[in-house]
Amino acid sequence: MDRIEKLPPRTVERLSKYRRLLYKYRDLEEAHIFSHKLADLFKQIILEKTIHIAILTVPPESAAQTAILLQQAGIKGILNFTSVHLDVTPEIYLKNYDIITSLEEIGFFI
Repeated sequence: MDRIEKLPPRTVERLSKYRRLLYKYRDLEEAHIFSHKLADLFKQIILEKTIHIAILTVPPESAAQTAILLQQAGIKGILNFTSVHLDVTPEIYLKNYDIITSLEEIGFFI
């Protein structure tokens, strides 16, 4: 309960509203952010909490768009778990991690 009390006012209510909205569109083939308000809320949380590092674990279709959103929000480093090559500005440290290759390597040796 303590963690919820420390969030900005109405954050849980707003996230719940957008979760219901995203659920409504769950069967669409393209994954993307459905609302500019959701993107704004995402940026607001990053700025308010002074978040500097993002771990990107989204579907490949959303990776580039989400990386742009992270850049706009002021993220300084991205750990990219997606299979997509991202073009970010030189000010952002990008580390790509190919989990599929790592799992194949482990499978080979066991």
